[in-house]
Amino acid sequence: MAGLTRRRFLTTLTGVPALGALGALAWPLLRGLRPMDGNLGSGGRDGGDGRPFGLPYGEVMSGDQVWACTDLGAFPRPLPSLRGLAGVVVMEDREPEFFFTFRRYRPDATVPLNRHGPLAAWSTQRDLRGLVRALQRQGIRVAVGFWNYAVYAGTRPAWLQDFPELHPLPGSSDLYPFVRLHRFGMDYAEFIGRQYARLRDAFGFDGLMLGDGFSGFRSFASPDLYQDQHLMIPRWTGFYRTVARQVQGAGGVLLAYDCMGFPYEEARLHGVDYAEVAAVGLDYLVYQSYPQAWGEYWLRDRAERFDLAACDRNLRSVRRALHGSACRLIYSVELEDSVEGWRADPDKTRRQMAAHDPVAGGRFLVWANDVLARRAAASGRIVP
Repeated sequence: MAGLTRRRFLTTLTGVPALGALGALAWPLLRGLRPMDGNLGSGGRDGGDGRPFGLPYGEVMSGDQVWACTDLGAFPRPLPSLRGLAGVVVMEDREPEFFFTFRRYRPDATVPLNRHGPLAAWSTQRDLRGLVRALQRQGIRVAVGFWNYAVYAGTRPAWLQDFPELHPLPGSSDLYPFVRLHRFGMDYAEFIGRQYARLRDAFGFDGLMLGDGFSGFRSFASPDLYQDQHLMIPRWTGFYRTVARQVQGAGGVLLAYDCMGFPYEEARLHGVDYAEVAAVGLDYLVYQSYPQAWGEYWLRDRAERFDLAACDRNLRSVRRALHGSACRLIYSVELEDSVEGWRADPDKTRRQMAAHDPVAGGRFLVWANDVLARRAAASGRIVP
């Protein structure tokens, strides 16, 4: 391992579809990073040193538009009061098997939407329907989300077998979106709208979030790759128009991540124009600010492009681009990611919020699992 850096390790793999992202997941293991142990007490999971970490619930719930990125592992049962939370995205990160393959409601079927823990109180389709209703009774909107992302090498995973037209971009794990799915007789964007309709009818979701891989072309391991795609802006705008028409036609709200925290003009080079996608119906654009997870960890060799100062400049450029539109700009608040193995320093996250709150129109807590799970920890209402 001598001389091996994150940058060298990740970029070595980008010539093979999906291996760049696979390498990103493998890096903590190769470097001996201890995963979080999953213990939850009144202060939250610890990082292996016995000290609780994370920000208090009340501190991150500031403003009238706070959304939380979660999966089912976030929620105690019974559900505590989640006052201050405007919306929740139940996100399927990476391999979005559930979103792709859902066909009909089966009450006792297991829902594969708990990768981040720390709880396991909701696990079946009946549970998911009940959780959505419980959140909505508190006035919280609930969206379903997924990444346009497949991590594999060689044999295609079973959930992609019905989609032979979908393949990762070279040097990336993002799936190329502008394809016709012949088995289904529709374009990929139309398929996404149809799947959302099925999930909405079964579980009562209030909206859809397009996660990583749905905002221009990009390679996480090689951020400069795909900077020659500005001619694809009309294709991406059309993609959003199709999805927005179907989601909003059913009364839903449409959210999406930006393109890797780039400034507005750089995102256009990657094929997406935020002003245009806002004009065709995007309701929330989530600016990805990760000065710790990216600027100090995954992409620290390019820290000057992903540190807090850069994120603040880039966020302001995106705000200018959206000026006058109905699209609300919110930003990702760094908390933790138990799959990737990072956790944010609370004081640095406080500085992030202090910098971005005056610029953006709300917060998007990533990932909010521990923050929400701790709401009931003191009373012992934890289902292991």
